[in-house]
Amino acid sequence: MECTSTTRKPTPDMLWFILSLWSAFATALEAAVLKRHFSHLNSWEMSAIPFVWGSPFFAATVVLTGIPDLAPGFWGVLAMLAPLIAVAFRCQSEAILRSPISLTMPFLTFTPALVILTGFLVLGEVVPPRGAAGIFAIVIGGYIMNLSPSTRSWLDPFRAILTEPGTRYMLAAATLYGLGAVLGKKLILLSTPTFAAAAFWIATAVVMVTFAGLTGRLTPAKLFTKPKPALVAGLLGFTELLCHMTAISLTVAAYMVAVKRLNGLFSVLIGWRWLKEGNILLRLIGAVFMAGGAAMLAIFG
Repeated sequence: MECTSTTRKPTPDMLWFILSLWSAFATALEAAVLKRHFSHLNSWEMSAIPFVWGSPFFAATVVLTGIPDLAPGFWGVLAMLAPLIAVAFRCQSEAILRSPISLTMPFLTFTPALVILTGFLVLGEVVPPRGAAGIFAIVIGGYIMNLSPSTRSWLDPFRAILTEPGTRYMLAAATLYGLGAVLGKKLILLSTPTFAAAAFWIATAVVMVTFAGLTGRLTPAKLFTKPKPALVAGLLGFTELLCHMTAISLTVAAYMVAVKRLNGLFSVLIGWRWLKEGNILLRLIGAVFMAGGAAMLAIFG
């Protein structure tokens, strides 16, 4: 017996949120898979794993859906975006290698604040001033995450942010992702979400593997030593980016990225339950503040 009267399909307003939420969880889980199974690699090799293993899925998507009519400027935006994200993901991988994911991943929540600026400069998108409250909550969350039993001065957490190697690399990644998010939406506006995702992913993989290989930072054989977790990482990257590109095409870039930065909260929980990372209570409280701040940026928008 079908109960069609009580079944509701997600509205466009709901859909972007649902897709963004999956994108957040997938990126957190992908980071945990990489840290658990590929910490023996350097950051360039770790970064290449999901891109190399996810590329065949994107290639198959292009074969099935075809190449759409591309607006002028598409390839120029792609040429800027691919190396930018290659460096950003390498910084993220370096952060994962150097520090617990429950400490570093939440610092990606600084990205929405940066997207407000870059979204205005590149796309002309405007977020109301009340979004400043969300930015403040993100900063407070970052402060709390760096509290510890050894804290003696109120300045110590700020020093920890600056001195913790993983945090510094993740803040660099957040900065680059802030620009990459709006360039990614620009890419969609010049094509389609599906083709933009495929072209971006494959181009980034080519840039990453070529640069790291030519500079001696990557040994191709190492990318195939653990096929099962590598395939999982590739599938997570594939579904995450498709959801990301579709979601960001349905709403303002800053709003979508704000919801996606719940991946910091997911990373704290995954780091605690799966990777057995410590000092979780303060990190969880800090991550809640940071996720709340990211949500405020979307709500007040």
